[in-house]
Amino acid sequence: MRKWLTGRRACLVAAGMALVLAAGIGLRLYWLFAPKHIETLDLIEERTGWTFPPQTRIVSAGQDNLGMDFAIWAVLEVPRDAVRSVFLAKTGGQLQQEEGESGFPKVCMHMGGDYWSFAPKWLPPLPGSFEHYFAASRFGPTYNMREAIAEMGDGDSEMVTVYVFYTTY
Repeated sequence: MRKWLTGRRACLVAAGMALVLAAGIGLRLYWLFAPKHIETLDLIEERTGWTFPPQTRIVSAGQDNLGMDFAIWAVLEVPRDAVRSVFLAKTGGQLQQEEGESGFPKVCMHMGGDYWSFAPKWLPPLPGSFEHYFAASRFGPTYNMREAIAEMGDGDSEMVTVYVFYTTY
């Protein structure tokens, strides 16, 4: 039995053990850093500080890491009459707001840049222009950036589409 684990066989056993160890480490790193679906509002509300009404529905949401920074992207359907009160509620940090038509909000500089393009692939792309929008941006005391754009549309529907982005610095 002693002579069986010598030479080529010993090298093959060592290579196999190294391969199993490397695969295990790779799977662990993938599990830690791979984009994840968000299925409840709890994490979004906890990180952003915005409390959404119970009628809010998640269209698609995910979390991932932007380098060393934690990030959340979410597309929500929020009741039209609650949008302003949700985003203007006192949650700490410096608030900027903007309302406009046929354009992109200037207060949402992170969403307007390339940050939305880093979102997981299953999230809908951010529109290049909004018909009628309400936007809010909060820069928190702990270097947390929260931005939201609500596409208010023509005012006929009860629900509006809201794009939410959160990241740490």
